[in-house]
Amino acid sequence: MENLNLGELFNESIKTIILQEVKNAKKEIEKEISQEKIILLMQRGYPNELISKEKVRKRLNIGNETLKDLIDLNLIPVIRNRRVTKVASYDLDDFIERNKGKDLSEVIEEAKSRKGVI
Repeated sequence: MENLNLGELFNESIKTIILQEVKNAKKEIEKEISQEKIILLMQRGYPNELISKEKVRKRLNIGNETLKDLIDLNLIPVIRNRRVTKVASYDLDDFIERNKGKDLSEVIEEAKSRKGVI
C-alpha cells in the first residue's frame, strides 16, 4: 500500500513540474509575441488600423470589380461588421509586398485556378 502512495506522490510531483513548465513556456511565448508586435510596429512606423475598401481601392489604383475579386479570393483579408468591410493596413502592406512587380490580373487568375484545390 505504501508503494502505491509513493507512486501516486511521484506522479503528482511530475504532473506539478510539467504544469509549471507549460506555464513558463506559455509566458515566454506571450512575451515573444508581444516583442514581435512591438518590433513590427517599429519597423512599419505606424499602428495597424482598419481602412475602408474605398481607400484600399484608391491606394492600389484599381476598380471595384478587381478589389471584389481580391477580397473574394482571400488575397486581401478583410474584417466585416454587418455591411461594412474594412482591411487592416498591415494586411494591405503585406499584399503589396507579396505582389510587387506582378500583374494583378495574373495574380487573380492564378488564385482562381487554385480555388477549390487543396
